[in-house]
Amino acid sequence: MSFILYTGKPDKQEHGFCTNIVLDLCATVPRAINHKVYCDNYFTTIRLQVELEKLGIYTVGTVRPNRLTDLTMKNKKELSSKGRGAMDHRIAEVDGVTLCVTRWYDNNVVNCLSTLHGFNIQKKNIMPLLSFRVEVADVLLKYAPPTPPVKRGRPSLDSTLNENNSATKQQELCQVRFHQQVFDSTSSIIGLFTRQKVTVAILVVVVIQE
Repeated sequence: MSFILYTGKPDKQEHGFCTNIVLDLCATVPRAINHKVYCDNYFTTIRLQVELEKLGIYTVGTVRPNRLTDLTMKNKKELSSKGRGAMDHRIAEVDGVTLCVTRWYDNNVVNCLSTLHGFNIQKKNIMPLLSFRVEVADVLLKYAPPTPPVKRGRPSLDSTLNENNSATKQQELCQVRFHQQVFDSTSSIIGLFTRQKVTVAILVVVVIQE
């Protein structure tokens, strides 16, 4: 455990009081092996994160608004109008180091500065749940098994035998078609899940009554 006793502000400050404290405490941290340092808003500064990134140490911390100079972002009024959870972010580069500033609205505005998180932010194109269910239902209805025709009236003995033979062949044909339709519908549903980038396992069980 490393610690520094506070003895008052020194006369010479290379990077500022808060930044120098964290840099001194991180002097024994191994370099360039993906170590992360987390700070509260008292210690987090742009200069601190730049200097630690040059040493191969990532930094994440809440930051005070007055330390984000020359940065235009949505203010508290704009975020609060969108409700809790609204956010804004900016990517900036300082001395060759990329930093991400994120501002979100909770009970109040919170600012976060990071050299670790927040890069390549992209909005995923996700199908609404209702539309997804409708597409699955359409696929299932499209490949529903055919209903065999029903003849009305009193059949004769010969017609009964012929109809039984015909019904057996038709049942076998329907089973073959149904198997193919199950395969086609399963493939369509899997394709639908794949387009939505959803990992899913589908088990199809077909029960045939002899």
